[in-house]
Amino acid sequence: MFSFKRLSSAWPGRGIRFLWGVVAVALLLVGCGGPAARGSADPLYVAAAANLATALPDVNRAFRAATGIPVTPVWGSSGTLAQQIANGAPYDVFLSANESYVDDLIAQGHLVAESKRIYALGTLALVVAVDREAVVASLTDLTRPEVERIALANPDHAPYGQAAVEALRRAGVWSQVTTKVVMGENVRQALQFVQTGNADAGLVAAALLPAPGVVVRPVPQNLYTPVRQAAAVVARSASPEGAQRFLAFLTGPEGQAILRQHGYRLPGEGP
Repeated sequence: MFSFKRLSSAWPGRGIRFLWGVVAVALLLVGCGGPAARGSADPLYVAAAANLATALPDVNRAFRAATGIPVTPVWGSSGTLAQQIANGAPYDVFLSANESYVDDLIAQGHLVAESKRIYALGTLALVVAVDREAVVASLTDLTRPEVERIALANPDHAPYGQAAVEALRRAGVWSQVTTKVVMGENVRQALQFVQTGNADAGLVAAALLPAPGVVVRPVPQNLYTPVRQAAAVVARSASPEGAQRFLAFLTGPEGQAILRQHGYRLPGEGP
């Protein structure tokens, strides 16, 4: 049973915003009937990394058409979602943007080890505000004085933020742009910063693109390690069979075709 008391004692004096985030998720699930009250037609609750915002709705529609099982995604950075799962958030499936968060939760007993799957390989893109299109053609142009703010997902808990920092380091510009960096809570928020004019450019998941208000520039794949996106069933899932079916669908032919259509590379594919 999800316990607010246990959550509070696990995070004494820390993460008030995080605590309220988990509270909000729990209240949402209670309002929807919650895992304890589920019937066969109730949704699976999927903790989903923000880079999946365009692809996952298509996967969910196809999965429901094939199985009759609806899916309710809860979005966030992988690190934040992993913390919520570790503290008892009532999800069924964790779709992380990288493998390490899944491995850590498996080691802690929060995810079902044998359910782990690598479901996609994520890539980066450089996005540029339309009014900066003539200024930024590559990562080296981010050092130009006309570029004042560069949006990244927070690398402390967002794998695409980690990949972005790696790319900027390998491009030899990180030390010159660190004072320009503005951090989004997740990769989708980093994109929104550029779309709304709060940043001149940003490094985001290619799978979120195209998007209104930005021009897309490629990021050479030799500048960063492709993001190995991993998934697993939550050990305390109230619908473990449905969760297993969802992962089988996601990593099967139809789910993988949808991910490829949205710009992901697939496990085993070359560059």
